[in-house]
Amino acid sequence: MHSNWRDCKAWLDNGLPINTTCNEAAKLYDASLTQYVGKYNDMNVGGLEKSMEDTLRADPNFVMGHVIKNGLNLLGTGTSIQFDNKLATDVDTMVRLCFNQQGLSDREKMHVNAVKLWSVGKMARACDIWEDILLDNPSDILALKYLYGMYAFGLEETNLYPEAEKFARMGLEINEKDVWSTHCIAHVMEMTGRHDEGIKFMSGTENNWAVYKTSKSTGAPLHFVDACSLLLRLNMEGVRLEGRWNDCYEVIRPHVDDHVLTFNDNHILLACLGANKIETVKRMMTSIKESVVKCTGDLANITKEVGLPICEAFVAYNDGDYAKAVDLMYPIRYQVWKIGGSNAQRDIYNIFLINAALKSNKQKHRRLASRKQGHRGNV
Repeated sequence: MHSNWRDCKAWLDNGLPINTTCNEAAKLYDASLTQYVGKYNDMNVGGLEKSMEDTLRADPNFVMGHVIKNGLNLLGTGTSIQFDNKLATDVDTMVRLCFNQQGLSDREKMHVNAVKLWSVGKMARACDIWEDILLDNPSDILALKYLYGMYAFGLEETNLYPEAEKFARMGLEINEKDVWSTHCIAHVMEMTGRHDEGIKFMSGTENNWAVYKTSKSTGAPLHFVDACSLLLRLNMEGVRLEGRWNDCYEVIRPHVDDHVLTFNDNHILLACLGANKIETVKRMMTSIKESVVKCTGDLANITKEVGLPICEAFVAYNDGDYAKAVDLMYPIRYQVWKIGGSNAQRDIYNIFLINAALKSNKQKHRRLASRKQGHRGNV
């Protein structure tokens, strides 16, 4: 990744003028953007979080500095303006600066609008705006949001495995710490049955991605959802977990009322159920139902249509009402993609449906389980 950070004139020469006269802010913004796209921390500038803070310290009125900081906080799915007053204030400040500043380009105003829309749950409309930016500014990497690694992962998720591996390896040639490229190749190896090759690849590159493999220490949603998913898979296989659910619960406890992403809510609820925190389960289910009523936008619609029935199915399964769990999950089985996550992550919902059907007292559910198990065996 490049480290010759662009000043104000360089940004202008690249056709992407920014509304600051502070070269230090311009360079630190470039450093932040480069680390974001490359998914790494450049300790020469103190890492991504510090470089974003230093950008605004150099120029507190730099609109794109506010855009990248607020945007990454929101895209990280760990918080929202509904529950984080500081983030809500930061978004309002960004919008106010955009409204009051003279000379702001249409591109910069569109970035502000996209982040604002995302903050209120209108994710599809925000993505439309980022795509509109690219029509006139195809080199705006903040709107594009990926290099080879993210693009490769998108190819993998649409079953284009040879193309995905090609672009992922190109990404690693540019940045060996590009975890999106590494992530993509791991998925390709699994989906194409190249397990030994995949183990060798992951072992050989561990020093480049090991910083991301901890979960308990960070509490980041990206980490705890996979930990919860793994525990559920093991639990349904009859593995004794010896208090592991309690470990997960302690990590997710601060996020019980977040409702930033319904995919996260599903996994947070699993930890509550696994740790037998029944009162927390009741509180969380009530909170989810209230948020669906109060909130608007894509997230509220997806939660109502898909996320809430999944949560209700998890509760029913935990209560031993396996037939109810099947009746809740079966009608939405082809809509689960809407909640996000990768194909591999969402497979937990297929496994859950099969297990619930196997335990159901309804004969038609056991026939369903047999059919779905047959389909999985043929993959």
